[in-house]
Amino acid sequence: MPSSTPPSKASVSFERALAKARVVRAFQEGKDWREVATANDVNYHTARRAVLATGAEPKQRGGLRPSSVKMTVEVMSKLEELIDEDCRMTLEQLRDRLHSDLGVDVSVASVHRALQGVEKRDLRNRRSPLMDK
Repeated sequence: MPSSTPPSKASVSFERALAKARVVRAFQEGKDWREVATANDVNYHTARRAVLATGAEPKQRGGLRPSSVKMTVEVMSKLEELIDEDCRMTLEQLRDRLHSDLGVDVSVASVHRALQGVEKRDLRNRRSPLMDK
């Protein structure tokens, strides 16, 4: 009796993708996609999800969402300006001033991260007295 090896995970995944593609093609051609799903042994809910996703744009992956970027160059420069004006302001006071001056609503944590970035940038750009020797 010959022993058969089970199919690899990649081949099973490929077959499932082909079966879903056949269901979507049947839907696009106006045929009954439920029958095609049953004939190809594709779960109804999986087939329905594949059919509903045919016209949808793929979801964005990674990167920054433009609507959530609040720390623009203008906000950063205003923050540096406020620090130069009075370096003893608390994070809450800085946040409130940004809101009143620019109308930008940011969190205290965002102000803190922005100030850490400014501090690191200033430290990198500042020359050490030891470098002058």
